Amino acid sequence: MKKITLLMASMMLIQIAFAGGLVTNTNQSVQFIRMLSRNASTDIDAVYFNPAGLIKLHDGWHFAFSSQTIFQDKTTNTSFPLLNSKEYVGEVSVPVFPTGFAVYKKQNFALSLGFGPNGGGGSAEYKTGMPSFEIPLSKAVPALAGLTQINPQWNVQGY
Repeated sequence: MKKITLLMASMMLIQIAFAGGLVTNTNQSVQFIRMLSRNASTDIDAVYFNPAGLIKLHDGWHFAFSSQTIFQDKTTNTSFPLLNSKEYVGEVSVPVFPTGFAVYKKQNFALSLGFGPNGGGGSAEYKTGMPSFEIPLSKAVPALAGLTQINPQWNVQGY
C-alpha cells in the first residue's frame, strides 16, 4: 500500500514540475529583460525565481521596487481551414507593471516577501478577433450552405 501511495504521489509531483513549461515568460523582475533565465538568481529577484538563492545575500535587510512599461505585439497563428485569416496580431499595452521584493537574511535563514501582478497584467487588443472566438462562428458557414436550395440569394460565403 505504501508503494502505491508513493508512486501516485510522485506521479502527481511530476506534473507540477512542468506546470509552467521549461521556459516561461512571467517577467517578474527588471533583470529578466537583460537575462531571460533568472532561475539561478542570487540577487534580490531570487524571491520569485530562486528562493534558495537568497542565502547568498549579505546578512540584513534587502529591498527592491521596480516598474516596467511593456508594449509588444502578440501573434497567434492558426491552421483551422474555415477562418478568414491564418494570423491574428494583438497589441499588448502595460503602462505600469510594478514588482516589489523584501528580504531579511541572517546566516542560513532568509525571510522573503514579493508582490506584483503574477504572470499577467495589462491587456491585449486583437483588432481582427481571435481564433478561439471565431472558430465557432466559422463552423456555421458550411452548416448554412444548404440555404441556397431554399433561395439562391441566401448563399452564405463567409462569416
